Amino acid sequence: MAESTSTPLDSNLDISDNIAPVNIHLPRISIQFCTQCRWMLRAAYFAQELLSTFSTDLGEVALVPKTGGVFTVTIWHGTMNDGEITTQESILWDRKRDGGFPGMFLFLFLFFFFFFFFFFFFFFFSALLSILVI
Repeated sequence: MAESTSTPLDSNLDISDNIAPVNIHLPRISIQFCTQCRWMLRAAYFAQELLSTFSTDLGEVALVPKTGGVFTVTIWHGTMNDGEITTQESILWDRKRDGGFPGMFLFLFLFFFFFFFFFFFFFFFSALLSILVI
């Protein structure tokens, strides 16, 4: 019978290991898709359309394989709160919540509205804050 041994890595577990690295490129789009349902091609198509439409305005697009009928598109974006930039997660589309798959036009419209709405307010408030500080 094999024995389990503790490695130095196991003994140094820390809560800070769950913190995301600082160098995440924002906004980050995550497309979770069900591999059992064979939705990888659909997820890759959505990723391709996002990258083709918004190219360098996106930080990264990730395809995340899951099971159980999942097809969820999530965005992480930066917001300014009390002079600090924090990240927020927002679900753009969930197949179960929204009743199916979005058409590409609707999906790109939702992303465009969400993306530019938050970045407008982010830059507006950061400019306002810099004016008030001066």
